[in-house]
Amino acid sequence: MLDTSGSMRGIGDGRADIFDRVKASILNYVQQQQPQAVTLFTFDSGLQSEQSYVFPADTERFSSDIVALRAGGRNTHLYRSLEQALAPLEAAPHYATNIFVLTDGIDNDPEARYTARSALGAYQGRGAYDRLHYLALGTNIPQDALNELARSGYGEGVTYAVGDVPQLEPARNLLTVQQPGAVAIPYPDGTLLRLAAPDLGPLRRVTLGSETVQGGSIDLRVRGQIPRGTAVMVCGMVPGRGLTQTALRLNLPNAAPVVTARQEAAELTWLNPGADRLLRPGESVTLRYRLAPELLGRDLDRAGTDAPGLQTELLRLGDSRELGVRLTNTGLTEGTEVTPQILLPDGTSLMLASVTGGAGEGMRLSPVPGRPLPPGTDTVGEPTTAVTQAAPEPGRPASRWAWLLPALLLGLLAAGAWWWWRRRQGAAGKSLKARAQAAVPSVPSSPAFSNTVPTIEGIEYSEERALSLFGTDGRVGSVETPLSGPFDVGQVALVPHLSGLRMERCRDGLRVLRVPSDLEVSRGGELVGHGDVIRPGTLLGVAVARGARSPQPPLGELAGLGMPLRLSSERQTLRVTGYYAEHLLPLTSGVTDLGQAFGAPSLRGLKVTLLSGRVLVAAVPPHLLLTRPGEAQPLRPGTFLPQDTELHFREWDAAKGAST
Repeated sequence: MLDTSGSMRGIGDGRADIFDRVKASILNYVQQQQPQAVTLFTFDSGLQSEQSYVFPADTERFSSDIVALRAGGRNTHLYRSLEQALAPLEAAPHYATNIFVLTDGIDNDPEARYTARSALGAYQGRGAYDRLHYLALGTNIPQDALNELARSGYGEGVTYAVGDVPQLEPARNLLTVQQPGAVAIPYPDGTLLRLAAPDLGPLRRVTLGSETVQGGSIDLRVRGQIPRGTAVMVCGMVPGRGLTQTALRLNLPNAAPVVTARQEAAELTWLNPGADRLLRPGESVTLRYRLAPELLGRDLDRAGTDAPGLQTELLRLGDSRELGVRLTNTGLTEGTEVTPQILLPDGTSLMLASVTGGAGEGMRLSPVPGRPLPPGTDTVGEPTTAVTQAAPEPGRPASRWAWLLPALLLGLLAAGAWWWWRRRQGAAGKSLKARAQAAVPSVPSSPAFSNTVPTIEGIEYSEERALSLFGTDGRVGSVETPLSGPFDVGQVALVPHLSGLRMERCRDGLRVLRVPSDLEVSRGGELVGHGDVIRPGTLLGVAVARGARSPQPPLGELAGLGMPLRLSSERQTLRVTGYYAEHLLPLTSGVTDLGQAFGAPSLRGLKVTLLSGRVLVAAVPPHLLLTRPGEAQPLRPGTFLPQDTELHFREWDAAKGAST
């Protein structure tokens, strides 16, 4: 709240021209603290203006508006203005609001009903960490205002000498921690402290190295990767102030990334992205990964999760590059999503794909009592009843063939379970959800082509189990195929116009699972279709039957979704939907660059943020266009994301129109 009366420029009863320096202090505060949103009120004879900004999208607009402000009002109706500004404010979960009132005068409103008590009493929607700072610039704070500030429990008043301009700072009981270790904290040395931290799971922990303040700081110790924005509470009994609480917001350099079904840590390559990760009670799944070269030789401690109800087991043979993490639902409730991790000895962790608890009873084999399941048989299978042997009648010897029938039944059950499991892994058409999960690629260590992607006219499957892609411009790119599970050629190679071409390794080579209707894949003079097996050394011809497939923008992890793309949101999750599948991205506090989140160069600069639980468009680069369905008018930054928003690439749309 900025006083824009003429006295701020030394006019009338003003004692100093401080207006420009006050504006500079506000700009500096926003640059240093990087708040997610700012509302700027100006007042003199009541409220004069109210402007809201969301950062970083509105950085330039905010700066230009501040510079353009002028001070020429004749009155300082402070309490009236403060009451009108505070009344609409509401507490926002996970946010703290700092209110700064900057004025060089005292209230001179002729209406007696506007008082300091009525002004501060209007703030009924205050959150636990919302604070108000009354900054008197070259004047004294009236006694009634001082009394109400002290009584409020959330306000403070500070007086500055004539000509002095304050450096704005957030509340003392809300601190942002950039580095663990010695954290400066506003408590006297020797103060006994207690730390209240959220339950972050067995792999991550925040503790105090010492229970007392020493040298004006505390020893904050952090184990594992802590999600950015995690808040912990420090409590201490301070003489003269009583019990004091300080919230620490942890924005550490190694903040844990949010990893979903379609994201993974850079150190790992996911080998079976088609795995069914919806686990009903008792069901299991093994996620298979390949370690990056820089992780070879490092000991892996164990696998774990942040929530109970999911049993984890790390499977690795010696120092091999490939490993598995077996996950069993031992108590996950329906709809609960858990992200398992692999813990490294240095306290950091590798984030894996998440699994979700399902409803109903799991399906698993019931073994013959006293006999183990055949080696390699998964516990997930068709529901059966336990097979037991009948006890021999008294006085009659057991038949030497009595074991044959149970053994045959067990063998048939094991074979049926294996067939069902393999069918379940490869069934990429049972439901929209199954198709979306099956369309997730095993992210290669590098794309088949750097820079621009040529139109592909040939594919060869080599003896080394790699795909060589031949472009019409003479370039050849190569990419490894996943060891197991279905994969999308377009996603694995990051070649958009091959999206939807799905294959799977088999004993004799590659089995074709799907060829899109607008692609022609041939072997000699014969078209290749579902079920055909491509043997190593075979050269396939590729023809694009629809011009809209190529060219396409570089979409990174979204390459296999197919065009066009649409954006929508559900609570705090962003949904990207294409022709073939969809991609979900949970959002956290702060601004998310979708180009970085998806590894998609064509989306760089498209930024969104969360505001009051809704997805807000923070920035749209010039080469992109967001529109509502059926409308040509583009969305501007600062607009909440409508459902089913259409995403247009200006250059690609122009090229598509030319090819058509």
